[in-house]
Amino acid sequence: MSAFPLAFWTTQIRGDFLALAVSLLSLYWFLLTNGRPQAIGAAICAGIALLVKQTFFAVPIAIVSWLIYRRRYKEAFLWSTGVAVTFVGGYAMVWWREPLMLKHIAALRDPVLEYREALSILWNAVSQPVMPFAAIGGLLALWKRTPERLLSLIYCIVAWLVASLTVLQVGGNINYFWEPLLASAVLAGPGLCELQRKANRTPILITAMIFVLLLRAFIPMLRQELGYLRKSYAKVSDYRVRKTKWESFVATVSGRRLLSTYPDVTVHSMTPEIPDPYLNSVLELRGRWSFGPVVAQINAGMYDLIVIGKGQAEADESAFYRGVRIWDDRMWGALKRTYRLACVFEGMEVWLPNSGSSEILPRLSGIGCLDVARDADRGSAHH
Repeated sequence: MSAFPLAFWTTQIRGDFLALAVSLLSLYWFLLTNGRPQAIGAAICAGIALLVKQTFFAVPIAIVSWLIYRRRYKEAFLWSTGVAVTFVGGYAMVWWREPLMLKHIAALRDPVLEYREALSILWNAVSQPVMPFAAIGGLLALWKRTPERLLSLIYCIVAWLVASLTVLQVGGNINYFWEPLLASAVLAGPGLCELQRKANRTPILITAMIFVLLLRAFIPMLRQELGYLRKSYAKVSDYRVRKTKWESFVATVSGRRLLSTYPDVTVHSMTPEIPDPYLNSVLELRGRWSFGPVVAQINAGMYDLIVIGKGQAEADESAFYRGVRIWDDRMWGALKRTYRLACVFEGMEVWLPNSGSSEILPRLSGIGCLDVARDADRGSAHH
């Protein structure tokens, strides 16, 4: 398991896909209804995409810019108003339901920025094989200047700018570039067709060189994706066994007071605390939150068990993301002072208080949680 569990990433990916689908639907609907009153539906879709994920404002910017470029100022005003009303209206309904929403937003107003890993993520996105074809398609759009291609080009450029700027905050990952990469794929289609047409009139040697360069770009990615598919297939093939183990683990720990770096474990606590530890670490860096009260609870041995990723207490790479540690040093120090590593289950370490909680360890061992002390004794006897 990684520092972020499957449930966390699954939820985030679903949000990204939903926002991306609605954003692309907005662009498609606008092109379909261009110049007609039904285009307001596209504005509503763009507003919904922003409600799902706030970084998806490339489509509104691209469409309004395109309308202004074509001197359709009234439509630009009406379309941007439709997006704004949808966006503000959605948040107004949430505010009515959750009065503390503005305080939550205010707590997040100062993001923590990180540049080295951001550049690595950007390079990973830019080095995708689709990019050379997208560049050719972009040049064609500038050359032929058909309205639809020009809008696609503006959308692609804006999407890349938005992703490149927003990925600087420490929570950013490669998923920030899904929209610009899909926008690039739209441009890549005409680019690939043009390249194929030119290849028929190009000397065979130059064509062969281009083909070799393309293979050098595609083969590493193909090898990586096939490896990922093999791992995914291995996980799916023993899904029922893993699900049974997980359900047994949940039944054992549910209803107790527990703390975890895994949100999908935290939710089974008697009182779920710190469901997103990475976010709390970022808030503490900005002085808007403190682990202090939780550290005091750990020092007092108030938690029945603490579940973390394997090796996280020793500050391995799974305990960090983009330079931010999931818990701060005080949390790890309190854990090591007051708790002991009892057993390991499916890549998760289960820590129990130094005094008490002896009844839970046999139950954990019964579901396959490997007893660390017993394994250590066996190793000593073996030697």
